[in-house]
Amino acid sequence: MSRYIYLDLIKVVAIVMVIMCHLPLVDSLDMLGENIHILWNINLSIGTLGVPLFMMATGALVLKKKFETKEDIIHFYRKNFLSIYITGVIWSVLYYLTNNIGQWNVVDVVKTILLINKPEVHLWYIRMVLMYYAVMPLLSFLCHKCTKIFCVIVFVVFLINFGWNGYDIIVCHNPTPTHSGLSLTCYLVYIAIGYWIANNKCDIPIYICILLIVVGLFAVVYLRYADYFRFFWYDNPFILIAGVGLFALIKQLMQESSEIIALSELSMMTFGIYLCHMLFLYPVGRYLLMLSPNEFVVYLGVLIITLVLAVILVRSCHLVRGLSKILFRY
Repeated sequence: MSRYIYLDLIKVVAIVMVIMCHLPLVDSLDMLGENIHILWNINLSIGTLGVPLFMMATGALVLKKKFETKEDIIHFYRKNFLSIYITGVIWSVLYYLTNNIGQWNVVDVVKTILLINKPEVHLWYIRMVLMYYAVMPLLSFLCHKCTKIFCVIVFVVFLINFGWNGYDIIVCHNPTPTHSGLSLTCYLVYIAIGYWIANNKCDIPIYICILLIVVGLFAVVYLRYADYFRFFWYDNPFILIAGVGLFALIKQLMQESSEIIALSELSMMTFGIYLCHMLFLYPVGRYLLMLSPNEFVVYLGVLIITLVLAVILVRSCHLVRGLSKILFRY
């Protein structure tokens, strides 16, 4: 079971990065502006690796499942797809109600229950994960039984997402190098790479991992600073390069480690932390902004305090197991 220790660390690192991505929301900073501060550029470049790490961990854990019988598929949908949907709806409705006090209407509530509405910025992730979980038995079948077809599909998806966006960045200097709708397919590449790395299908030496991280992050920071692009998203080829390097590096360094109980607990809380951290981000940020003029100190404080409060909430709810399962899948 030691191979799972590195996945625990990856998930904990990833949730910190997700919160980093949301820090600019505290003061409504214009992240599409031409001259964002270099520190914000670096913050977003690193923070954007969070979702790719989560999706590669999903590939490592879920894509390896083999759905041999009808019962296997039904069990997967009941335990995973349905539970994620129920938890996602609860939090979507909660954010809708708290963000629209006095302006509720039935149509919007229904749209929120159907996950058509996105009442808070981070809830797009629920819809995306459900999309992939809906087809995971098919992806698993292709991965294990039709390997060549699966590899071709992943390669085509890579070309139409990362290849196209790389051209948009380097050649066209497109300020928003992503394609709405189409970009949802890019996570298949992360899922497949996570599975391949986790199962030693493509072992990457440590020095190559470090090189990928350095080259990927340097390219993102430099090209954003030089105004080759302005919008950060997960179908950016340099985010892919750095994300794969970081995932593989943590695996190489941690795969022989013995279990760390606290790390495993934090790992199991990450989905809950993702769901609830926006409850704390705004009030903590606004309060700290009133106390200190030093932006660096404020946003570091927001990151730490938001993370700690989210962990406390998720852990406290765990005292009531049924409530914890429904609210946080923990």
